[in-house]
Amino acid sequence: MNAIALEILHRAQAAGVELIPNGDRLKIRAPQRPPDDLLEALRLHKAELLAMLDVPPRRYTYRFRLRGVEGGGVVVTDEPDLAKARDSLLRRYGARLAAVMSA
Repeated sequence: MNAIALEILHRAQAAGVELIPNGDRLKIRAPQRPPDDLLEALRLHKAELLAMLDVPPRRYTYRFRLRGVEGGGVVVTDEPDLAKARDSLLRRYGARLAAVMSA
């Protein structure tokens, strides 16, 4: 693992910067503009950072039931938090959502 890229990754995390690999591009999401020196370091070491971040997301499976429907459904997502997964299903199914549980 590249020590310089790891240091840049730590600096980005400390600054609240989320690094999102997208093919050969590195997107950033931050609550405010990151410091110029951090942006320059991200540009210079983009290839190393992409290689470090190129890990497939972990998938989580949840079972859910809908009111008035026999059986239930299964959703597979990258959301590890059951409450957030439930909120997402609630937005989709509204009052029809009866229950959500880990599979």
